[in-house]
Amino acid sequence: MNDFPQQTNNQGIHSPLIGGKELWNQLGFNTFAAFFKAHEKGSLGVRVFRIDGRRGWFAFRADIEKWHIALKATTHTQEARQ
Repeated sequence: MNDFPQQTNNQGIHSPLIGGKELWNQLGFNTFAAFFKAHEKGSLGVRVFRIDGRRGWFAFRADIEKWHIALKATTHTQEARQ
């Protein structure tokens, strides 16, 4: 058994990690090229990492969720100022 808590949603149990197309789509990118360009500039908003023996980039699902919540709070704050 791993030490990571399982994340659940209406589709069942998921890994605490997210990668591939799902990762860059969750961060709002339509292509890997756009995701990678933002990564190179350091403007992704979440920490991404590589895993030995695996292809691609990964992030913790909980970090993506926290980023979404922070983004929503920022959006609401900006709307209130207008």
